[in-house]
Amino acid sequence: MLKLKNDQMDLWESIFPKESFPLNEELEAIEQILSDEQFFEPYIKKYNEVMGRPTIPVDTYHRMMYIKYRYQLSYEQLEHEVNDSIAWRRFCRVQFHELAPDGTTLCKLTKKYGEDVIQRINELILEKYKKKKVIRGKKLRTDTTVVHANIHYPTDAGLLTDCIRTITRTVTKLKEQGVKIKERFNSHLRNAKRTLLGMSKSSRTRTGESKKAVSRGNVKLVELTKKAVSKAQKIFRRIKKSRNPGIRKLREEFKRTRAITEEIISQTEEVLNGNTHIPNRKVSIFDTGAVPIKRGKSHTPTEFGRKVVLQEAEHGVITGYDVLKGNPRDVGLVDQVLNTHKRVFGRLPSEFAADRGFYSEEKEEELKSLGVDKVCIPALGKTSKQRKKYQRQFWFKRLMRFRAGSESTISNLCRMFLFRRSLSRSDEGAKSWIGWSIFSYNLWRYAVWVT
Repeated sequence: MLKLKNDQMDLWESIFPKESFPLNEELEAIEQILSDEQFFEPYIKKYNEVMGRPTIPVDTYHRMMYIKYRYQLSYEQLEHEVNDSIAWRRFCRVQFHELAPDGTTLCKLTKKYGEDVIQRINELILEKYKKKKVIRGKKLRTDTTVVHANIHYPTDAGLLTDCIRTITRTVTKLKEQGVKIKERFNSHLRNAKRTLLGMSKSSRTRTGESKKAVSRGNVKLVELTKKAVSKAQKIFRRIKKSRNPGIRKLREEFKRTRAITEEIISQTEEVLNGNTHIPNRKVSIFDTGAVPIKRGKSHTPTEFGRKVVLQEAEHGVITGYDVLKGNPRDVGLVDQVLNTHKRVFGRLPSEFAADRGFYSEEKEEELKSLGVDKVCIPALGKTSKQRKKYQRQFWFKRLMRFRAGSESTISNLCRMFLFRRSLSRSDEGAKSWIGWSIFSYNLWRYAVWVT
């Protein structure tokens, strides 16, 4: 049953005045913003249930999620800190005779509500910005970044070893369910670890022999992985008709692992045959939506995760975001960014700024024809005298400085709002994680600029 807020008065709050439990200026401002009942709208439309056990109050859930992302806490730390702080209890509307919601429950609720709810909440926050006339939509800047997946650096050998380890774990859980396995299951995990360690030692010597040793190791790991899959498949075939829900769940888990394992074996064999350019390459067996993204940075040539496009209006308020599939070119995102801006403000911006990755002569002319008065996108490559003169104009330099502010926004998101790395594995989970990060950031900006 959906519960929006806790209307029952706490005994201690009725005795002591609010001044006894002071909040800092930031949390006091956020408290006033989140007290608006319009933030209940997405939940009422989608989850208006009147049967069953009451959920955590939505207003408590919002405040705890803000605390989590603003102060970069895990769900377990969040539960502990709210229980331990009188001020945070008051902010989260947790009564003094109760415990804060369990971290596991918060995690399950976040997964249940999904990305659509948080996206709608972010839109409602933008409505508050527009009502206060903090943002008018006259300016627009955009940039892309990568939100890292929570995975180790992917190598073919490491991925194959992960596959063997996961299959072994699934078979072990099957035995714990009481299933009698007649034949002995040899996962070859110890042999795989030994091979991986030998490859690691060989790769430290920068010679041609080390490359051959790595190739030999990959060949051996492919054979071991195939044997582990084949053996586990025979075991699961024999329990196909089982109605035990735990066994059925393990069977589905094995099917998923087997599918991704076969893809990893296939791409490893492609590399061994000399083909190193593999589209849609898998970099993790746990987060299958993560992709390798090359961004041309010297310190991190390749990043692993998801590419995100951010767009901002005045005062660095994020007015739109999208988690992209793969690594599309930035220039192809201009139309998408403008459409989002038009949907939010009802019109196109009069000034648009982006980095040189978004540049295209045709696109620049198209933006001007649509009514964007000033387009600030530095040209790629060597520029002509005419182009240099164009880019030295006062308004162009002013918008260049405005565009540089997007780097500060991304830095703040990464340092203060858990934006750098998503701990959710699926695409939907990553979108929800990014949405809550932007929710906390925009609320924080609102508290700074409006109150």
